[in-house]
Amino acid sequence: MPADHELPRYQPRNRLYDRFLPLLCSHLRDGSIVDVGANVGDGVAAILPVCTNKIFAIEGHEKFFAFLATNLARIDPTQSRVTPIQAVVGTGQSAGTLRAAKGTATLSGKGAGAFTSLDALLSGNADQIALLKVDTDGYDADVIMSGLQTIGRSKPLLFWEGPTIESTSFANMYAALEKIGYCWFWVFDNFGNLMLAECGSEQLRNLDSYVLSQYQRGCSRTMYYTDVMASTEATVDIAKQAANEFRQRYINAVSKP
Repeated sequence: MPADHELPRYQPRNRLYDRFLPLLCSHLRDGSIVDVGANVGDGVAAILPVCTNKIFAIEGHEKFFAFLATNLARIDPTQSRVTPIQAVVGTGQSAGTLRAAKGTATLSGKGAGAFTSLDALLSGNADQIALLKVDTDGYDADVIMSGLQTIGRSKPLLFWEGPTIESTSFANMYAALEKIGYCWFWVFDNFGNLMLAECGSEQLRNLDSYVLSQYQRGCSRTMYYTDVMASTEATVDIAKQAANEFRQRYINAVSKP
């Protein structure tokens, strides 16, 4: 990974960081895993040994995609399980190009890049999706909104990063997801700890306002973002089982006086 990537320094300091997603994948049924914002492939490397699902690893930034391709050549040399795709995913309503810094790529408002909708990208590639994971630094709602037809058809588990720029697009996304059956949500803080289980979209909106107040209103910093898992009735048993196992295996594994 790039020399300035924060993961090697961040992960050892936070024992729950990036622990939940591989555990969740170990519970998945048939279908593909779609990873939008795959970065250098660290998430794919953690997921690959614990499940048998095929994985679509999507990364838009040229630098990170090069690292991703190199890493995938090591962990899946025959490309029998993982398909790397270089694309900037979205509705096209957000202008800008990807800028890289400290191991992540963020959309900059300067310039106009080419966007591909998730629906178009996955058409003919993934007939059934078990999990859609999105991590695009503030633009996750736009990515998900670009794939509502695919999401509505497959009803996969969803895992995204909450807003750090604005909340309107996320509020619109919650409403759209509720219409197609997503009514169960689990919320994790940016350190990986589970904050809320089996909550509703109103709790998501309140947490979004809380996090954004720290970016926009100078409120005291307690966290930087949230991660959210969303489920319909079709997959809620998997989500509950994974969240409960996460509590037992990781959260409750250490006791301090």
